[in-house]
Amino acid sequence: GLGARVVREPVRADVLVNCTSVGLDPSSSPFKDLPLAADRLVEYTTVVDLVYRAGGTVLIREAAKRGLDTVDGLEILVRQGALSLTLWTGLAPALDLMRAAARDADDQLDAP
Repeated sequence: GLGARVVREPVRADVLVNCTSVGLDPSSSPFKDLPLAADRLVEYTTVVDLVYRAGGTVLIREAAKRGLDTVDGLEILVRQGALSLTLWTGLAPALDLMRAAARDADDQLDAP
């Protein structure tokens, strides 16, 4: 397998994945609602946050600020949609077009 395991608190690894709802509510923070410290993000190469919000989550912004590779929830959604379309139709969608449409729709949802 992938060598993944469940831990009670983050440990040194190549990838940190937040698959909780922390970050969905703008007042939540992975640094107060999860056993995670911002200064420990540098222990990871890549940070993935399955939550998607315009402008990114606190976790994604903090990881990017530290120069880490990041993958936000909207990118995950786009990739899942693209793979589903390919599996169902045999057609390979234009990822750039899907990504742009998803980001545009996300921006419109957050507009006043």
